[in-house]
Amino acid sequence: MNDLPDDQKMQFYASARDEVSKRIALRDQTLIAYIVSAGAYLGLVAPGQTSATLTAQNFPTEAAILAVPPIISLVFTCVILQHHVMIGILGDYLRSLFPTEHKIWENFYIKSRDKRYLLARTLSQALLLLIPVVYTSVFTVEAFPVVWGTRN
Repeated sequence: MNDLPDDQKMQFYASARDEVSKRIALRDQTLIAYIVSAGAYLGLVAPGQTSATLTAQNFPTEAAILAVPPIISLVFTCVILQHHVMIGILGDYLRSLFPTEHKIWENFYIKSRDKRYLLARTLSQALLLLIPVVYTSVFTVEAFPVVWGTRN
C-alpha cells in the first residue's frame, strides 16, 4: 500500500471507514434484535406453554421451551462476533494505510485512549448473550431430581 498515491489511499480509507461505521450500526441493530426476539419468545410464546410446576410428565415440554433461547443466543452471538472480527480487521487495515505520525483519526484514537473500555463493552455484550445458557443450566440442575423421581 505504500506505493499508492495519497489520494488513492484516501479513497481506500474512506471506503473502509464507511464499512466500519455500517458494521458497527449492524452489530448494534443485531444486539437489539436479539434482545427483542428473546424477550418476545419468553414473554409471548413460553408462558402459554409452561406450567407452574415441573413434573416428570411435563419435563420434555418444559425442556423444549427452554432449549430455544440458547439457540437464539448462539445464532446472534455468531453474527455479532463476525461483526466484531470484521470491525477489528478493517480497523487494522485503516491504520496500515498511513504511518503512525499521519494525522488520521484512528492513529490519534489508538494513541490517546485506554483500551479497557473495549473489554468492558465486549464483556457486557458477552454476559447479555450468555444469560439464556445460564438460566437453561439452572433449569437443568433443578429438573434432574424431578425427572429422576427424587423430588416432587
